[in-house]
Amino acid sequence: MSTSSSTLSRSLRESVGPNLRILSANALIGYAVFNRNGETLGQIDDVMMDMPQGRIAYAVMGVGGFLGMGERRVVLPWTALTHDTDRQCFLMDATPAAFETAPGFERSKWPTQPDLGWHEEVHRYYGARPYWN
Repeated sequence: MSTSSSTLSRSLRESVGPNLRILSANALIGYAVFNRNGETLGQIDDVMMDMPQGRIAYAVMGVGGFLGMGERRVVLPWTALTHDTDRQCFLMDATPAAFETAPGFERSKWPTQPDLGWHEEVHRYYGARPYWN
């Protein structure tokens, strides 16, 4: 192992703990999402990558329904989420009621190539800075 890869491995090992900088996408699944008042908004079910940009575009959260029936997915702009490293959760400025009319999609109809208007609508809804700017 070269010195630089040894240093990188040591650096990554040292980063494991409350101040994680690099996580697998799988590690994010199940993370709770709270608002700043401490109300539970849900949990991360998935993440959506913008492959050409090479970055996470959205977190996906299920809302409504019962035991998975009638549940729909809402997309949360990644820029609208703040990682709380102490509690290992995400925080965002939203109320539980905001998800009743939030932009989303059905479980079986994932948006794979939405147009720019869709992206803008999602970011505008949450007052989030577009990730592509």
